[in-house]
Amino acid sequence: SVINIIALIVIVSGWRSVVDEDTPLLKAIKEKGKDIINKRIALLGIIFVALIPLIYLSLLYPFSLKQIVLIVSASFIAFFLWLANKQPNEQDKSNIRQYVILALIAIVFWSMYQLAPMGITLFAEHNVNMMLFGHEITPQWLGNINVVVITVGGFLLPSVFAKVRQKTRLTVFTQFGIGLFSIGIGLTFLPIGILLANSHGQSSVLWVSLFYFFQSVGELMIAPIGYSMIAQLAPVRHQGLMMGTWML
Repeated sequence: SVINIIALIVIVSGWRSVVDEDTPLLKAIKEKGKDIINKRIALLGIIFVALIPLIYLSLLYPFSLKQIVLIVSASFIAFFLWLANKQPNEQDKSNIRQYVILALIAIVFWSMYQLAPMGITLFAEHNVNMMLFGHEITPQWLGNINVVVITVGGFLLPSVFAKVRQKTRLTVFTQFGIGLFSIGIGLTFLPIGILLANSHGQSSVLWVSLFYFFQSVGELMIAPIGYSMIAQLAPVRHQGLMMGTWML
């Protein structure tokens, strides 16, 4: 909460740098007046109120909600393929189709990524020797590997990518491929650790640590790139919808 408050203060103090300059909302205000903002705020309030019973029902019936999410997601994929065919030029058609392909790749990645807080944590708790340099660590502490890799990698990668792009064409598809390949490598360390388990059936914490490391590298390749990819591929009038679908 403290970090969020600091971030909010930074945004407000630097508002001139982050304020909208040329967006569909500003154009709508110029055409229809400021009343459009009040209407959209009212609509937003209705949506938030409607979400309260939806979240309550999802807690009571998680399996039925899962089916709803899958149906909605599949519907959006079909919708964007239809939307691509409706675009006036070939470039926009191609961009939206690329967006759909990358979204499907991202689903595969995040499905593997979500093994960490569920299956991998249970595996570490019951089947991994958690002794490291004579000290026992808890499975939850393995998640700090992700924090360190993301923090250091997030600081260093922009300059590295800038140099790489000077010498070669590094596409979004290439980076997504590297991300999938990285988490795939990480997953292979788990069965290796199982095969090399001790007489008590426990794997070394090293193998699980390597999984977390490569998983984090994959996240660096896909998570931030996904958001910037939408800005590159999505037509301006569809960016909000495509960003929301990406989060879904």
